[in-house]
Amino acid sequence: MNKRYGSIMAVAVIAMVLLLSGCSEGGSQGDGAKEAGKSKKERDLEAADKAVYEWIAGTVEGDDDRQSKVLLKKEVKKLKEIDVLEPGNVSFPGAEKKMGEQYLIERYDKYYEDEKLFYRIKYYHPNNDELFTEHLLMEKENGKWKSTDYRGESSEFYRLFPERKNVLKAEEVGGVTVHEMEEEK
Repeated sequence: MNKRYGSIMAVAVIAMVLLLSGCSEGGSQGDGAKEAGKSKKERDLEAADKAVYEWIAGTVEGDDDRQSKVLLKKEVKKLKEIDVLEPGNVSFPGAEKKMGEQYLIERYDKYYEDEKLFYRIKYYHPNNDELFTEHLLMEKENGKWKSTDYRGESSEFYRLFPERKNVLKAEEVGGVTVHEMEEEK
């Protein structure tokens, strides 16, 4: 009886140790577990948001290579033909750092199923000492989100989102504020 009791206790202790170690591993995975818990759509939207930030940063820096990475290939080709984009050109190095957190990104995913996302962005351009408001249409190209326009002028924005006019917050009309603009320090 003592041998059997000892064996049962040993198995119970091993099971408890395995159970506890499994729980602590799951709890300490941090970002990996969070990332795994996100849906495909959430990860896809985050990728689009990052591409929009790259568009802003590339524009503020005047970084032609950075802008080329987030534009549709046909747009890049057209702009290279008229010498607007020059490989290696960075007109305003350090401007992204000067801009800091002074940018706003609003996403409207009403047309996500058609692989289109609309953004309203506002950002401080330190070289001009001005705030700019742009409207981007992002589309999928080879699985990556790309801007359809170099200048950030999607003429379709207010046609497709007439409710956005005279609204203070994107959330009031079904949009999402991805990044809130911070005031100048």
